[in-house]
Amino acid sequence: MAIVHDMLRRANLPVDTIALAVCILDSLNSKKFSLNWRLICPLVRSDAPSMRTKRHTLPAAPTLANQLNIDCVNPEVIILSALIIAFKFLEDTCYEPTGYYSYTWGAEMWTDEQINVTERCIMESLEYRILPLWDRDLIRDAAADMERAGKQATLPLRPSLPRAGSSDEHHKRSMSSGKAVYGLGLQLTPVETPKKENMLLRDFAHGLVGDEVRAAFVAGPTTITAESLRLPAVLQRTTSSGQLLGL
Repeated sequence: MAIVHDMLRRANLPVDTIALAVCILDSLNSKKFSLNWRLICPLVRSDAPSMRTKRHTLPAAPTLANQLNIDCVNPEVIILSALIIAFKFLEDTCYEPTGYYSYTWGAEMWTDEQINVTERCIMESLEYRILPLWDRDLIRDAAADMERAGKQATLPLRPSLPRAGSSDEHHKRSMSSGKAVYGLGLQLTPVETPKKENMLLRDFAHGLVGDEVRAAFVAGPTTITAESLRLPAVLQRTTSSGQLLGL
């Protein structure tokens, strides 16, 4: 698109001329034209120096033309050729050579041979009939299409909003809720501290708890008696050494 935009800016053509070029491109037999153009469009200049030598015992190295293919030719040359045809059709007094359009409009991206061959392929596909395309309704429709396309190109892009219930939104909620996430039996995130414990620790730090609760925190370890560790009689067995075993 940038190549075409720069080409139109350099050519500075009237809207009707560009609209006629659009009608020419729309009227092409895409299959026939594409095959013919890909077969006969030159890849390099006809006067390009050859890499072969006169005396060589080994097979000659492949020339530059044999190493290239049609994909190395920018296809925007088809648009340039359509603009040239439309301009020549509407301006009978223009006598500029192909080199003028190649240099002025095409910024020397294509050779004169490539432009001439492309023009011939377009005319053969249209059977040299340009006059039926110079129709008021066709030109008006083409100009309207170009105007709509220009307005759409200048519209700002709207940011895409996440859909409700999407996987990304669910993933964000699950990882930011503070709950523990388990996978393959392993805890991946820490469990949230219970709110009651948080409140109790905060009140204790600010001296808002009663004396009994503070004494429970401050008091040392409670002495555990043997009576509190005694098991029920049915689970006890006294050995000969007096050792207590729990079954």
